[in-house]
Amino acid sequence: MEEKKMGLMKCLFVLFAGGVIFLLLLAIYPFWLLFAKVTNLIGVKGIRNTSGKLQTPVVFYEHSVTKRIVAFVAVIHIAEPAYYAAIQELIDSLKGYKILFEATGKLSPQEEQALTQKEKDISSQFDFIFDLMKKINELMSLQYQKDGLTYSASWINTDMRLYDLIRAFAQQDISLIKKGRDIDDPFTEEFGQTVARWFINKLFSRFIPVGVVLSVVAFFSRDKRVAKRLILDARNEIAFQGINEYLKDSDIVTIWGAAHLSGIEKCLKKSGFREVRREWFTAYTVRDYSLFDAIKKGMRATKEAASAATALKKD
Repeated sequence: MEEKKMGLMKCLFVLFAGGVIFLLLLAIYPFWLLFAKVTNLIGVKGIRNTSGKLQTPVVFYEHSVTKRIVAFVAVIHIAEPAYYAAIQELIDSLKGYKILFEATGKLSPQEEQALTQKEKDISSQFDFIFDLMKKINELMSLQYQKDGLTYSASWINTDMRLYDLIRAFAQQDISLIKKGRDIDDPFTEEFGQTVARWFINKLFSRFIPVGVVLSVVAFFSRDKRVAKRLILDARNEIAFQGINEYLKDSDIVTIWGAAHLSGIEKCLKKSGFREVRREWFTAYTVRDYSLFDAIKKGMRATKEAASAATALKKD
């Protein structure tokens, strides 16, 4: 009797807590919508949400004296195949330009052996993030940048090596994530996949406001601030050094993640460049996913899988 009473109390508490959370979310939701609309209207340097599309720009800068051109191709690293095809077409049309690109690459066997335990832990965190991107890529039927663009042998990597980035993280005694977990968990079952598709689609549709919120949260974390300096600021300096090195001989196309645009643009403007042209490319078109339909479909798939498993046991 006592156990039943305790069980009932727990159920009531869960219902009460769930109700409170629901009401709080309901109260916050209008403000979130307003915030999302404002941030989408304002946008950020390297990305925008507009009319159900996630877009990144190619920005052309011209030097006020030399008239040299730098075309900054701001990309996201997983996107719809048509996005990379359109960017490739633009790059191919820029005859005589030197093509530079971002790529930290992979660790060589020698570099892997040289890692300390702390560096190995950080390396595994990078692996976790790369694997997560791979799972999202597969789940949403997207394409990797390295598969979508044709990297010619004449293209030049002007990025920091992954080995140096890992060592920098270790020297600063910071981590990307606190603890990795098995990323297959939400992606193996049909129910998890269906809900994950809805969530990722919603994330793409609110990419800018979500990014703004995460940036604000990261500001209060020492690890996140230092990570930003290493992943963005330090590599922006390396990218700009590469631009300066090759700009003497020709105009430049430099292909970097959209998050790098703001920092590299500041360097360009300080050096006498000004923006003369901007073209937007659609990386992702928001899909018509309903959470209710996703849950219903996922539950149906789970039920069918359970029925099939039961039938197999009987056989």
